Amino acid sequence: MKKIFLTQTLILLSILQSVAQWECPSQLAANLNQVGKSKLYWGSELTLGGGHLQNNWIGNGMGIIGLDRSTAKSTFYAEGGIKYWNRYDISASNDYDNSHLGLRELYYQYKGIPGSLTLGIQSTRLDDDFLMNERILGTNLKLTEGKWSLNVVAGSVTKDFARNGTFCNVGYIYDIFPEKERAILGNTIGQTNMASFSIKFKPQKLTSKASKTSDGEFSTNEFSEGLGQEAAKKVDKLKIESLGAIAYHEFGTWIPQKFLTTGLFAQVEWGKNWMLKPEVLFQAAPENKAIIYSLKIEKVLAWENSKTSINFRYLGKTNLDDNAHVLNSFSNIFAGDIIRLDAIDLPFIQAGIKHSLPKSKIHFKSQFSSQLNGDSMKELDFEIGKKVGKNLQINVISGVLRSNLLSDDAFMGRIEFRYYF
Repeated sequence: MKKIFLTQTLILLSILQSVAQWECPSQLAANLNQVGKSKLYWGSELTLGGGHLQNNWIGNGMGIIGLDRSTAKSTFYAEGGIKYWNRYDISASNDYDNSHLGLRELYYQYKGIPGSLTLGIQSTRLDDDFLMNERILGTNLKLTEGKWSLNVVAGSVTKDFARNGTFCNVGYIYDIFPEKERAILGNTIGQTNMASFSIKFKPQKLTSKASKTSDGEFSTNEFSEGLGQEAAKKVDKLKIESLGAIAYHEFGTWIPQKFLTTGLFAQVEWGKNWMLKPEVLFQAAPENKAIIYSLKIEKVLAWENSKTSINFRYLGKTNLDDNAHVLNSFSNIFAGDIIRLDAIDLPFIQAGIKHSLPKSKIHFKSQFSSQLNGDSMKELDFEIGKKVGKNLQINVISGVLRSNLLSDDAFMGRIEFRYYF
């Protein structure tokens, strides 16, 4: 088994020109295999993609390996690999490409307390639905006591392992808006950092599987395939699933303006598989004070042999100071496969519908993202996906983009293959 593992590792590390991912929506951690009868688990994932956007041929690929060693109270997990991307400008006959080795996860987690403590490079999503969706090098403490939970997170974000950084993200391969403002990522530890504290109260336990969302590796655009008819359970009365309060701060030598964002968030269920996630935040900063709003509505329709998921999201703000702008850097909402609207682009809306056929392992998805002012960037995407056997996922994606910055609509089409070894 050890020999097989080493052989597979060498194979993956030798395919520099053929492996990567768009924004790393990996499911590798859920596809690990036991090494003999030991407590060590491992797996690997290969993703290849290619397509066309406007006047460019685009291609990408990634190969990653994951290792897990767990006991009753402790887990050590490591995940990393190699990526490559290429963009060929047809009209200018110019070829652009790059490749990177990198880490996505490298952490230790201890569960010997009423909760967990995680140290290292880790995927982190805060209790609220807006402020941060990123990888940090730091610590994440979660404590639970009855219906109460507390979450304290602190760490540094750098371009080497960030979700929007050089290794994971290849969103810039599209290069449709080269001048678009993006969040700042530090080159080294200490330049862009964050700290957060949140407390959450859950009046009652989950009673409907429809209330549990599967974000995969952070993705806000993916839906779980496995709900089936279980999602049809009815919530007869309006039910407050959770209420919470949060405080968030960013600091470091590269953070242009210090600020503190505080606010309230909730999750409410009602009717037949309706879920509402409202959030209101106050951003406190000199000459940059604002109220930020986030509202997400989700609905699951369960049929005899299929499931339909519908969601809508609005993100906006009210300026308390003239020309105030949103300062948090790591929301990574990525509305739109090409334009990737984020906190810096508020206000905007995002809507999607996905129909899944679990037995056939097929899904159909459509998503719409639109900035409500500014450059008026709008994107409509379509996707058809099919899982072949247990290891291969194939997705075909097309999209159209419209903006005041473009003289004509831009069209995109690509195909992606993801295989788990």
